[in-house]
This record gives sequence, C-alpha cells and structure tokens, in this order.
Amino acid sequence: MLSIVFVTHHEHTARDSFSSFMRFPRISALQVLSVLSTFVLISCNRGPVAPIIAPEEVLRRAAQRSQELDSASFVVDSTFTVTGGVFPVSGSAQLKGVLHEGGNAMQLVTTMDAVTTALDPLGQKIRMIGKGDVIMMKGQDVYFRMQDFSTTPDQTLFQKDLLARMLGMWWHVPEAKANPTPLTGGSLTPSPSLLRAQSQVVKVLADEGTASIDGRTAYHISVGIDQDKLMQFLEASARAKGEAFDQDATTKTLLPLVATGQMWVDSDTFSLLRVSWTVDALVEEVGGGVVSGTLNVGFSDFNTAPPIIPPTDAQELAPGIFPGSFPVSSDTSSASSITSEGFSSSLSDQ
Repeated sequence: MLSIVFVTHHEHTARDSFSSFMRFPRISALQVLSVLSTFVLISCNRGPVAPIIAPEEVLRRAAQRSQELDSASFVVDSTFTVTGGVFPVSGSAQLKGVLHEGGNAMQLVTTMDAVTTALDPLGQKIRMIGKGDVIMMKGQDVYFRMQDFSTTPDQTLFQKDLLARMLGMWWHVPEAKANPTPLTGGSLTPSPSLLRAQSQVVKVLADEGTASIDGRTAYHISVGIDQDKLMQFLEASARAKGEAFDQDATTKTLLPLVATGQMWVDSDTFSLLRVSWTVDALVEEVGGGVVSGTLNVGFSDFNTAPPIIPPTDAQELAPGIFPGSFPVSSDTSSASSITSEGFSSSLSDQ
C-alpha cells in the first residue's frame, strides 16, 4: 500500500511539473524528462517492504522455523531426466500433499508422464502415464495405491490380471521392508524430513531482495547445496531414527551433485513459502543413472494442514503375492489404458 500511495503522489507531482512547464517556458523539457524518468525508476524498483536482514540470517531463522513446524501442505512440480543406468527415463511429475509430525509423515497424490526405452528390447520409446497415492508414516511404514496406469504403445509392466488386482487397492509395505535410501526415503517418495528442512542444507549465493508470494512479502535468496550440511543432516536424521548411516555410500552419491536454487522466505514468520531447484547431476543409489531436472515446491497451511489418515483396508504387500515375471505384451499397435473402474468386475470374480 505504501508503494501505491508513493507512486500516486509522484504521478501528481509529474502532472504539476508538466503544468508548470507549460506556464513557465524557462523550465526546459530536459528537466521534465529527467523528473519523469526518476518517477519511473522509483516505481519500477520499489518492491515489497521488509526489514533488511542478511540472507544468512534469513536462512538461519527459516531453518529454526522448519524445526518448529508440525504440519504443512505442499505442491511439487518437477521435470527429470535419467541418463545411463538400468532405467533411462525422462518426463514430468507432480506431487501434492501434506507433511505432519515435523516432517516425519507425509501423504500425497502423485501423477507422472514419462518416456523410457528400458522396457523394450529393441529400444523403442514407451510412454508411461500414471497416478497414485502414497502415505508414509513415522518410522517409514508406507501405504500406496495405484489409481491409473497406461503405456503407449502397449507395454504393460505387469500381466493385465495382476495389474487389475493392484489398481484401486491400498497396499501396505511395513517399516522393515520399506528400505529407505538416504536421499529419497524410499523409491516411492522424496524424504519428508528433507522436503521440510531444505533451508538447513544450503549456502547463500546471492541476495535477490524481496518479492510478493501469494500475497506475502518474502525474502528472495539464490542458494546452492552445502554438501557438508547435507551430509550432517542426513547422518543426524538416520541417528534420530535408529538407522545405520553409510557415510561412504552417501558421499559417493553426493560428490557429483550440482544443484542451484531459489528460496522465498516469509518476512514475518520465516516460513519457507517456495523453493525451486535445478539439478545438473545426481547419481542414483540404485540403478547407477545420472539424474538431472528441475524441482519447484510451494508450501502453505503451516501447522493447519489436513490430517493424515492411513487406510484401514490395506493389504500387506508380501513376497509371492504377485507370482511370475512381468511379461511384455506383443501388441504395440495401440495404447494400453487400465483403470481400477475398468476391472471392477474381474476383481469381484476373484
């Protein structure tokens, strides 16, 4: 509001100056243009007002705020490319959900659209589109439900009857079988604690001033990954959960990591409102591929996010429940699109 009033005041001053110029020719046109240029520069450069605080201090307060956080809602939009390894793939994904218990629990809906050549023996490109739900409880208990999955051309990962049994049903992977990795928290989701605590593992590259994010004034900071801080955070997280921490394996994963980002921190509460990352190199712990891509995360509903309610009808995902291999369909003439609704009748017969 101060900025609007300020600019409006100077707009009146500009008109007054112009009127004075018309009445008193001894004021030169160059002087008037100079005054008008000053008004334009002021109105363009003046951003949201916030106390001047060093960016390092902003991140310190944001890290402290994240440790006090109980819950939040988030939306993640990402693009990714995995080159080399056993499963080269590229595509986009969105994750939308909530964090709870200080970031130790998470519920999300994820959608994915990706292309890979790993599923075809001749290296043909296969497009995969999927949607599912994931719940990760404290202690790494994981629940998941595959809502839809399709491939073009038809290259179904499972036999259709097996896929039919999976779609639309909640499955439970107990803590002992979830086998989370240091960086991902498991193959299904990013680590909830790392998603929450990004301000704790970065270093300042530049102070970008302030910006307006969803109506809130925010400090804008360019950042990079501080590998020492990230290593310390991962080790501390493992210790807090009573898990073993393989420092050599984690160092090997982190060593080639190149990531730069932007952070927007609320100037009043120091909550992290938004973060974006560009990742140039991250070696997969499983598969050996090199990951690159972009990640944009928005946070809201701080300490007021909807509760996480695990499903009561989830089935245990035990070894042998889906016997056999994953045969490839020989029909590549059309898209394979399988939904839980489409197989409701076949499920009722089993």
